[in-house]
Amino acid sequence: MITNVSVKNWKKFDQQKEWSFDKGIQLIYGPNTSGKSSLLEAIYFAFFGVDEKVDGNPTYNSNEAAIVTVDFISNTGEKYRIIRSYKKIKRKEESFTLYKLVDGNEEFFSDNPQDAIKIYGNFEDIFTHIIFLKEGEIYRALSRMKSNLDEELAYLLNLQRFDVLRDKLRETRLKVIKKEKENVKKDPTFLSEKEINELNDKLNDLNEVKKKLEEEKSKFIDNRQTAQKKYSLTKKLRDLDSQKQKYGETIKTIRNKYENKESLIEFLDNEIESLENKYRQLELEYSKLSSEKAEKEGEKRRLNKLIIEIKSFKSSGTTTCPTCYQKVDPLILQEAMESFSKKVTKLENALSQLNYSIDTVNEEKRNISQKIKEIKEDLFELKNAKARISDVQEEMNEISENLNSLPHTEDIQYYSKQIQELEQKISETNVEIGTIEKKLSSSKQEGVFIDELEFQEKFIELVENKIAEYKDELLERKLDEIKSVIKEKWSEIWDKEIWSIEFDENLIPTISFKFKGTTIQQNLRSFSASEKILLSVILRAALIDKFLSVKTMILDDPSIFLDQESVKIAARFYRELIDKKSVEQIIMTTFDESFKELLKPEKVINLE
Repeated sequence: MITNVSVKNWKKFDQQKEWSFDKGIQLIYGPNTSGKSSLLEAIYFAFFGVDEKVDGNPTYNSNEAAIVTVDFISNTGEKYRIIRSYKKIKRKEESFTLYKLVDGNEEFFSDNPQDAIKIYGNFEDIFTHIIFLKEGEIYRALSRMKSNLDEELAYLLNLQRFDVLRDKLRETRLKVIKKEKENVKKDPTFLSEKEINELNDKLNDLNEVKKKLEEEKSKFIDNRQTAQKKYSLTKKLRDLDSQKQKYGETIKTIRNKYENKESLIEFLDNEIESLENKYRQLELEYSKLSSEKAEKEGEKRRLNKLIIEIKSFKSSGTTTCPTCYQKVDPLILQEAMESFSKKVTKLENALSQLNYSIDTVNEEKRNISQKIKEIKEDLFELKNAKARISDVQEEMNEISENLNSLPHTEDIQYYSKQIQELEQKISETNVEIGTIEKKLSSSKQEGVFIDELEFQEKFIELVENKIAEYKDELLERKLDEIKSVIKEKWSEIWDKEIWSIEFDENLIPTISFKFKGTTIQQNLRSFSASEKILLSVILRAALIDKFLSVKTMILDDPSIFLDQESVKIAARFYRELIDKKSVEQIIMTTFDESFKELLKPEKVINLE
C-alpha cells in the first residue's frame, strides 16, 4: 500500500511537493494539465524507473535531477521508502535507494533495484497490465488484455515452470536416450548372455567357498572361547589355592603361638574364660582397696582438722575451751596434738601402701584385658581361616569339575592365528565377489536395455501429456474463478445478469457473454464503450482479488469515456471494491466534480 509520495523537479512540479495516502479511495482531483497523471507516473518511476509508462522528459528543469520518494507498506506489514532520481544531459543518469523505515527512521536496505525484489517482487508486468492503467488506456486495455490473457494467467500462476519441466525432459533425457541407443553396440559394459552366466556361476562358487570359510572360522571362534574359559578357570583355581595356603599359614602361626595345643579353639575359649574370671576377682580387690583408701583418707582429714584447731587454740593465748568453757591444761593439749600427728603419719604410710596395691591391681587388670583381646583376635582369625579354607576348597572342587567337563583344546594363540588366516581368506574372497558383482551390476544386456529405453520414452511422453493436462486444468479452474467474479460484479453494477462467459480455445480476441433470460450470445463488439471500460476494470479487480497480494489499484481518469449514467455505476462499483475489501487501496485521478461526489473518497488531493 502506498503511504506517501514526494517529488522535486518532476515534470510539472518544479518545487518540492509531498502527498500522503491511506487505505480506501484516494482521489487526485484537478483540471487538465494540473499534474494528476504526472503524480501517478512518479509512483511508477519510483518502482521501475523511466520507460514507456513515463511520457516525455520527466525533469522540469533538465539541468537538475528529478527526485521521487515513495513510502509503502509491504505485504508483510513492514514500512519501506524508495528514493529514485533521474537526470539526462549527455547520457541518462538514474539512482535508486531503498530504505527500511523503523520508528520513522531510515535504515539502508539496498541501492540495487534488483535487491528490492526481495521486498515488493518483480511485478512490473503485473503492475503495468493490471494495477496501473493510464489515461486513455483503460478502454484499450480490454483488447490488449484479451490477447494476452493466457500469458498473464500463466505468469500469475507460474505455469512456465511446467513448460520448463517439459522442455527439460525433451532436451536432456530424450537426447541421452537417443545417444545411448546409437552407442549401445560400442559400450564395453554390454555382456553376452554366456558371459553373464559364466560370471554368475563363478559368483555362486565364490559364495559357497566364503560360506565354508565362515563356518570354519565360527568353529575356531568357539574353540578359542573354550580355551579362554579354561585359561580363566585355571587361573582362578591357582588364585584360590594361594588363598587356601595363606589361611593355612595363619592357622599354623596361631598354633605355634600357643605351643600346638590340642583342641586349640576349646583351649582358647577356656583361656578367655579363666582370664575373665581373674579380671573380675581383680575388680573386686580393686573395689575393696578403694573403699579402705577412702576410709583412711577420711580419718586423716579428721585428725588434721583437730591438729589445726589445737594449734589455733594455742596461738590465741587463752586457757578456756571455747566449747565447754572450762580450763584446759596446755601440756594435755601438746600431748594430744603429738598423738594426733603420729596417727596421721601412720595413716599416710598405710595410704601409700594402699596406693601401691591399687596401682598393682590396675596394671594386672590392663595386662589381663590386653591378653583377653589378643586371644579373642587369635580365636577370630583361627575360626575365620578354618571357615574360608572350607569355602575355598568347595569352590576349587567346583572349578575342577568344570575344567574336567571341558573338551581338550589347543592354546589361545593357536586359535587366534587360525582365525586371522581365515579372515584374510574371507577378505580376499569378498574382493573377488565384489569385483564380479560390480561387473554384473554395471553390465547391460542389449535387448533388455533397448526395451528399457523404449519404456522410458513412452513414460516421458506420458509425463508430458500429464503435465499439459494439469496445466490446462489449473488454467481452467482459475478462469472459472475469474468468470465467477465477473458475473458477480457485473450483476452488481448492471441491471442484467450474466448466465455464462466463454473464451475461445486460444483465449484470444473472442470473449462472448450469454445473459440470463436470453439465448443470444453477445461478444465485445456489441458492448458499449462504458461496458467495455467497466468490464476491463472488473477483470483486473478479479485478477487482483484471486492472484495478487498487492491489493492496490491505480487508475488515471477512469471516467473519461463514460456517460453520466455509467459514471454513477462506476462510482458505486469502485466504492464497493473498497467496502467489500476486494482491494485495499484505489488511487485514481479525475477532473469530474460529479464523479468525485459520487465516489465518496476517503481522501481528496486537490491539484490546481
